[in-house]
Amino acid sequence: MNLFSFIPAFFELFGVYLLGSKRKWGFMVSLIGNILWIAYVILSDSTYGLLFVCVVAMVLNIRGFLHWQKT
Repeated sequence: MNLFSFIPAFFELFGVYLLGSKRKWGFMVSLIGNILWIAYVILSDSTYGLLFVCVVAMVLNIRGFLHWQKT
């Protein structure tokens, strides 16, 4: 088991937690997780389906950050 994979997982989950608490910075925390996942995929020559998901999630995180309105 590669322990490095727990680091991006932590950022992703903490980002979702922040968003659930209506904190705009949850998008940026998740974005850090996406970047770390991409590095993990490239360095470990792992599943490239995960790479596709991370790139799409990065775009959605940036979009969500730019369009955020706290209700």
